[in-house]
Amino acid sequence: MSEEQKTHLANSIEVADVKSKMDENAKQLLANKQVLAWILKHTVEEFRDYTYEEIEGCIEGEPEIGTHPVHPGKRKTEAIIGMNTESKIPNEGEVFFDVRCYAVTKGKERVKLILNVEAQKSYHLTYPWILRALFYCARMVSEQKDTEFRHDDYGDLKKVYSIWLFMESPEYAAHTISSYTINHNSLYGEYVEKERYDLMNVIAVRLAVNKQLETGSELHQMLETLFSSRMTVREKEEKLEKEFGMRITEEVKKGANSMCNYSDFVEGQGIKKGIEQGETRLGKLISVLLEQGLTDAAKRVAVDEEVRAEYYKKYNIN
Repeated sequence: MSEEQKTHLANSIEVADVKSKMDENAKQLLANKQVLAWILKHTVEEFRDYTYEEIEGCIEGEPEIGTHPVHPGKRKTEAIIGMNTESKIPNEGEVFFDVRCYAVTKGKERVKLILNVEAQKSYHLTYPWILRALFYCARMVSEQKDTEFRHDDYGDLKKVYSIWLFMESPEYAAHTISSYTINHNSLYGEYVEKERYDLMNVIAVRLAVNKQLETGSELHQMLETLFSSRMTVREKEEKLEKEFGMRITEEVKKGANSMCNYSDFVEGQGIKKGIEQGETRLGKLISVLLEQGLTDAAKRVAVDEEVRAEYYKKYNIN
């Protein structure tokens, strides 16, 4: 193996290690009850009229990430299940969840919900995300056999939500929240079934993390602040505390710091790569930006393909 290959391998391992740690901290943030409460209030109709503090109290158990495997009939219903937690049925393969939790509403008619939160960096995936989300919902419903209900007691089935957060959505979709549910449509005649059928719900929250777009909803603003790699940890803490009333715990601080550190590392690697490539398209663009003193722009094109495309066009670099 040549020295160049060794260097490339070493850099790849270093990037993978940093990214792995960042991903782990991101999942810890999503499993934080404060963060979950914000997500649930703005996406789950049962919690719409609750305060954030009340929702925190409705989430069962302490958040746990990647510790309890989910098997039909053997789940620990008090746990919040994290990434690398598998839902396996013999001969059917494995399903992995980012964050999974149980929440119970207050009042006389207490309703238990099963919730799954997924985080995706890009909106353009290699598979139809909505179909995967529906599959996750179907799995959460089917797993309730012998845990939430037995025999033919299907009336005991619990409502499930699969909530997908897209961190870097395209501008045309950013700052939107969509709901996909089972609805009734009369094909002939007018009759509405009284039985409950709203079991499966998919929610898409499309964020614009690190993009300067018009302000979205409160949920968009909070999550974009939390996961921003353009703000310092101190800036994040002040905004989260003053504007969103969040408690800055060590867990939140650690996760926020992880986002900043990862961004700095990748940006540095990207600029270094661009300079080393010299006459390549990326190298030319980064050289032009650095010559003009546009360091922040050079950092952005090093890590963001959409921003890079804009600058290629702006400076006519082919």
